[in-house]
Amino acid sequence: MILFFFLMAGNSSYVCRYTHDPEEVGVRKTTCLLSALVIISVLYVHSNASGKDVFLLIGQSNMVGRGQITAADEGEVQKVYLFNRNDDWELATNPIARYSNISGGGDLSLGYAYALKMREYRPSHDQYLVVNPKAATSLPRNWMPENHALGTRQLYDSTLARIRRALATDPENRIRAILWHQGESDHRRPERYMDSLYKFITRWRAVLNEPDLPFIAGEIVESGNDERTFNEHLRTLPDLLPYTAVVSSDGAKNDGLHFNRAGAFTMGNRYADAVMDLVYRPTSLSIGKLHLQKRRKHTRALHISNTAIRYTRTAIPLYELNGRRITAARVIAPGITVGNLGHEVSSVSLR
Repeated sequence: MILFFFLMAGNSSYVCRYTHDPEEVGVRKTTCLLSALVIISVLYVHSNASGKDVFLLIGQSNMVGRGQITAADEGEVQKVYLFNRNDDWELATNPIARYSNISGGGDLSLGYAYALKMREYRPSHDQYLVVNPKAATSLPRNWMPENHALGTRQLYDSTLARIRRALATDPENRIRAILWHQGESDHRRPERYMDSLYKFITRWRAVLNEPDLPFIAGEIVESGNDERTFNEHLRTLPDLLPYTAVVSSDGAKNDGLHFNRAGAFTMGNRYADAVMDLVYRPTSLSIGKLHLQKRRKHTRALHISNTAIRYTRTAIPLYELNGRRITAARVIAPGITVGNLGHEVSSVSLR
């Protein structure tokens, strides 16, 4: 397609040149018009590819789902598709973890609530979900692929195989984000967990060839001091890696470990907000809202204040500054500070 485009463009550059020969005028006008129409058609077809935005939902029991499925939650969910065991897409029905190749079906989950909220945010777009969690699993002991001795590499390998098959259903498909809710099995060792999580995210981005793949984690239920400490560590994730966010569990109803139906909807809505912030809401920032702050010699920091960016507890992960990508240091209300820029600012946009 690209070669054909350039051949047509090159031909057009010749036939559309001005000529003094009256016999050539009509021929060149017609050929020039036809070439232009062909090029426009090629560009139109290319820009309207049928590729799907695919999301991977993984983790342990709260991603599997422990909420009650009511009559209102039964039946097909229009415009939301699950990747099934036949390597095809079908309209979602509860429980949406029914096709996980490493676990059972579960009950109502935050993933279901997430899909409903995303349908509300993007009513004209279909959603494509690969849901592959497993209850009672540990990130360092079960999900990390190097743990051959523990015999649990199949969690990672099986999930990777599923997402690759889902992406292969259309060459234009693209994975847009990973939604991760896990940590209940690891809350007593938060430092080890964060080290594993960093490696886990980096590995997924590498094997899927998506270095900026958004990764959204969710806080666990805070039933004690250990869980609160775990969540405090988890909230540092956006400081460690760009294009990451952490969803708060504050106020989400639960039984002390699992989110009930109401809690699942609270969490699902927050995951949807984070996806909108990281994937679908490229907010532009006007230069009038920017100023440089001198921190120390030879170092400047960009401070964006009083902006209309909507965020909850998620960090804004990446900016493009003068055409160069930079990562954000942290969110500092009421603005956002990005450090070590080293040159004047002419433009900035949220990616």
